[in-house]
Amino acid sequence: MWVKLILVMLLKYYLKFEYMYIRIFKLTMRSAIGLLLFTARVIAVHLGMNLTYILNQINELEELK
Repeated sequence: MWVKLILVMLLKYYLKFEYMYIRIFKLTMRSAIGLLLFTARVIAVHLGMNLTYILNQINELEELK
């Protein structure tokens, strides 16, 4: 919802200050990509931790047998 508002505001600024709009757009794109990479890294770390935990549990079960 607020993304649409921001885009509309950016378009209004674009009509007034084309150069400023391009700079703001580049910054937002860069920060959005950075945010995506960060969340992907966090998810990967959590998945990795879960996988190692599960593997450890399996190893312990096989050792008990």
